[in-house]
Amino acid sequence: MKRTFQAAMLFLLCSSLEARAQAQVSSTSAAETYSQAEIEAFNAVDAEKDPDLRIVLVEEFASKYPNSSLLVYVYPQCYTGYGQSKNYSKILECADGLLKLGDRAAVSAQYSALHMAAIAYNNLNSDDPLLAQDARKRALRGVMLLPSLKRPDLLNESAVEARKHELAFEVEMKREENYLQATAGRAALVMKDYFAASEAFKTIIARNAVGALPEPAQAAAPVR
Repeated sequence: MKRTFQAAMLFLLCSSLEARAQAQVSSTSAAETYSQAEIEAFNAVDAEKDPDLRIVLVEEFASKYPNSSLLVYVYPQCYTGYGQSKNYSKILECADGLLKLGDRAAVSAQYSALHMAAIAYNNLNSDDPLLAQDARKRALRGVMLLPSLKRPDLLNESAVEARKHELAFEVEMKREENYLQATAGRAALVMKDYFAASEAFKTIIARNAVGALPEPAQAAAPVR
């Protein structure tokens, strides 16, 4: 299954709209949670259009405010920026940074990080077994989170449209699981854990999935 960063960022955008809306905080409403300096630093990150400068601001924010609740909104900016330069190792670092926040990050945000990490790992085309071990763990964690993702309700949709969108969402979720299982299987092969690899690929075959194997060379700059 072809996975480009353009497609990935569309998925990320859809799953993070609510989080981004919550992130547009004012100094008055957020005073009890964030310092004024944090809010200003976050707004600077969010307003920066140059991807290279945005990355610098993201790194500065994470370093200066390592315990900030706003990191759940900052880290996606991190792997978006590094996605544009195809710096896959940095994407993994940013994704892991968000995942370390645990339940402070919404399930959709955690899944987006796992999704982007899987794409980054496949594009690295690495034979490092330690990197593969982490990649497999992330992929399987993503599989576990999939049932928790919900299709966003659309305004003014009829029952017929709602069902059509529901079916499309189910198809997309199946593709997501196929991709993650294939990523886990590929990582297991690098680890020489052939049993785990066969289990992952058998899961895909059992569901009659077609074209689910990751294509590590396929990646393009994300769209913001």
